[in-house]
Amino acid sequence: MLRIGLLGLGTVGSGVYEAISTGKERLKRLLGEEVEVVSILIKDSRKERPNVPQELLVTDFESFIARKPDVVFEAIVGVDPAYFYVSYLLEHHIPVISANKELIAKRGQRLHQIASQAGTWLSYEASVAGGIPILAALKNSLKFNHISELQGILNGTTNYILTKMSQEGKSFSDVLHEAQALGYAEADPTSDVEGWDALYKLQILAYLITGSWEYSSSFTCRGISEVQAWHLKAAQKFGLTLKLTACLFRTATGVEGRVEPVFLPAGHPLAQVNGVTNAVMVTGDTVGQLVFQGPGAGKHPTASAMIEDFVFGHQQFKTGCFPAHPGRFASSEVPAPALDSNGTEQKNGAEKHQPSRHHREDYVIAFWQQTKGQREVERLVQNSQGEWLYCEQTEQFGTGLLRMTDARWREELICCPEVTLYPVLINGDEWQTTALESIQTDVESPAYT
Repeated sequence: MLRIGLLGLGTVGSGVYEAISTGKERLKRLLGEEVEVVSILIKDSRKERPNVPQELLVTDFESFIARKPDVVFEAIVGVDPAYFYVSYLLEHHIPVISANKELIAKRGQRLHQIASQAGTWLSYEASVAGGIPILAALKNSLKFNHISELQGILNGTTNYILTKMSQEGKSFSDVLHEAQALGYAEADPTSDVEGWDALYKLQILAYLITGSWEYSSSFTCRGISEVQAWHLKAAQKFGLTLKLTACLFRTATGVEGRVEPVFLPAGHPLAQVNGVTNAVMVTGDTVGQLVFQGPGAGKHPTASAMIEDFVFGHQQFKTGCFPAHPGRFASSEVPAPALDSNGTEQKNGAEKHQPSRHHREDYVIAFWQQTKGQREVERLVQNSQGEWLYCEQTEQFGTGLLRMTDARWREELICCPEVTLYPVLINGDEWQTTALESIQTDVESPAYT
């Protein structure tokens, strides 16, 4: 019999407990042996849990370990005390299935080392995109492909907020309060709305794609707290919708990652992903473009991901095939890509891959208030070798569509508190040949008012 331990009995932990309790016969057929929950570590013993036998509940880690679990599901939040628990379990040869994205993003490298040294395994499919099996796809189904780019909507809270703001014209604060009332946002929504939650997930995806943690420390993050409803309305004339997007792409110096609000054309695969839904778009050199979409969070989708991780991991480990280090490549195999004279990436002197094309030039939408903000945008255009494609100024607000050929506009953005800028993430040429033809394309410089 496999003895199961649960760290945490909140939304995710209770979902795992229910799935195991109701699916015992199915698990027995898949694993070849019975499964039983023997220990559950909880934080608050006063909370009523009518569907869980009281004898399973413990409030200290020592009592939890004394029940001798064979496999542990970790479903708590944050790095501490989760890192202590998980590292102890791995050191004592106990496999761990985790849903904790912050823990894996910040301590994953060390935890993999511990698991490898102890001859056990660590899995965390549920840490990224809930019920979408994106990590399994990267580990098992895209081994041959060279992944040149990844774009994703990885946070359901922010996607819900932006969807409602766009469709109903409500303010950020109003929709945030609504999301909290519905349970889509935490009482403290900082990690979601400032982009940290999506950043942790992007860092994990970067590791699965490159096999290295070294790049993720330089990833940038920007949330949606500055977004205003009139920004979204003004951009509709260009056929654009705003999403908090996590992007990973190859550059001349290695791998870069960004979490930021970007405008997407209607034809972009992520543009119609609304509400709390998540989606990930992966571009491989052989397979082309793949889009994974589904529930990005919630009790049952996350529990599903953890149970599938458990089944796959246990089956593989029994046969001696489970990789303790699940990155698609060893870190020594992914040096920063070199580019030849044509701007084509050359890998190990043989394979060649094109860098992400939409990063060769940036389309940017600028929003500002009053004349000072407009002058700041003009300075950005000059310093970044850009051009105006459209400019509209009212008594209160201004909107500009810009084409930047020098990425320094990002660096200078911090010097422009009066201006809010969003990149436009283009997927193919359709948007340029339709939206841009429908607006002024001969604007050399706006007239100041």
